[in-house]
Amino acid sequence: NESRPINGSSISNTCTITSQFINSSGVAMGEPKLHYQAEVIVSNEKQSLAKRIEPGTLLPDTSSIGIGEKDTSLIYHPQRLFMDGVFKTIHDIISFDGKKLITKIADRSRAAIFADDPCPEFVTDVVLLDGMFQTGGVFEFLTDSFVVLPYKIKSLKFFKRGVKDVDYICITTRVSSDDETDTFDIDLVDSDGNYLMELVEFQMVKLNRLPDDERIKEMVVF
Repeated sequence: NESRPINGSSISNTCTITSQFINSSGVAMGEPKLHYQAEVIVSNEKQSLAKRIEPGTLLPDTSSIGIGEKDTSLIYHPQRLFMDGVFKTIHDIISFDGKKLITKIADRSRAAIFADDPCPEFVTDVVLLDGMFQTGGVFEFLTDSFVVLPYKIKSLKFFKRGVKDVDYICITTRVSSDDETDTFDIDLVDSDGNYLMELVEFQMVKLNRLPDDERIKEMVVF
């Protein structure tokens, strides 16, 4: 909606998503409703376009442990994660210790995103980013058994795009929790520890707790 320069190489864009109810006669009713707003900063500074995971941070062998490819039906289920096709991006739970969840994420789908534009050139990597969001839901299924949805993001940084059919490591850490929301820091890196995306204080709102017969935390042991 509005752009302004921050310095010589960065531009800040204020963006909003609103809706307006219009009746059958074409008359707008009431005031527009704000659903989302964000500040999007685009930078060409080289130092801001690269980041590597901190030295000493363990990057596990992606084939070592976890639920495995064949058992992702534990998480992709109509009562848990309902995504399929293009957005079925979590391919393994590598490790989980109750505080940090490490998963394998990849864009392997051959399905079209839109019927009239099967492979759109998005500015952001929407498929892998949605997979990062999904890991917050998986974290819940392995702990409190809540169904959650994205609510708020403090900051999201894009460093480089992912490549189709390449496996990436997603590190999801719960930083706070209350009766209504859970908040996560989520990092997506390649096998060498180079960042693709960094999600800080990603807040998810709790909708409802899974019924006893739909819970999986007792079924997955790490």
